[in-house]
Amino acid sequence: MKKSIVLLSLTTLMYGSTAFAGDGNPLQVRCYEADGVVTYHVTGCVPRSDISFYSQIGGGEMLQQVAVNSNGTVNVAWGGKIPPAFVLNVLDVNAAGIAGSGMVSFTGDKEFIINTETITNAGGNATIGWKAAVAHTDNYVFDVVKSVNGSDYAVVQTVKAQGYEISPYTFTDVTPTNGNATYQIRVRDIGNEVYYTSNPLFTDGVSGVSIYPTVAHTTINVRLDDNLSNGSYKVINMQGQVITSGVLDNSLYSLPVAQLPAGSYLIKVTNKGATTTQKFVKE
Repeated sequence: MKKSIVLLSLTTLMYGSTAFAGDGNPLQVRCYEADGVVTYHVTGCVPRSDISFYSQIGGGEMLQQVAVNSNGTVNVAWGGKIPPAFVLNVLDVNAAGIAGSGMVSFTGDKEFIINTETITNAGGNATIGWKAAVAHTDNYVFDVVKSVNGSDYAVVQTVKAQGYEISPYTFTDVTPTNGNATYQIRVRDIGNEVYYTSNPLFTDGVSGVSIYPTVAHTTINVRLDDNLSNGSYKVINMQGQVITSGVLDNSLYSLPVAQLPAGSYLIKVTNKGATTTQKFVKE
């Protein structure tokens, strides 16, 4: 048997909603948008079940199927336009092999939107920027986290949400690192659960070079501080071959990467006599 959860159109901002499955187990569905991708965060599912998305209530074309993890949670990312209505069919089988059944309805909206993450470097101080909106300012905060080795992050600032309209946010790290640093923006709720973590934003305090995002589909941004001096770049594949190169004659250069095959690359930037090398991923 299958347990069906019907989700209707999601258009505005609203804090998380809870639906109750046929067997009484609460299913919480939260929706948010980050960098143009809508994600549904569903908790309370039965582990080892599957969720299938359909184009219309009652069936239609199957659009996507996602397995539920061992904690009964699933994150479903949806690029592009949201269908007007679709069904989540949960194949609900417990450890004893007994299948559940039932139908519940859920109507909810986006709880937060975040996009346009940027980073600049001036005098070794890194300024991180982003745009965001939240449904209720008391429910979410933005954590700016920093790493000096690219893997171990620590919170350097927590920023309170401003409101339900898209607003700009900035934070300047006035404790510069003599060398490379990577930042991320995390969206955290009042229960300390992190719902979204941005792609890493890289900066070099010596050369004044910032590179973002480091995971990209179409464009990598290379930003130089105001003291740019004959900047140049090279994109190198993992075999050491130079794929493309050029001159950086503006403080902000958008490097197209859509034509590159998916995989890992290095971007090497020279500015003010110093060279910065950073890995990025083309998806």
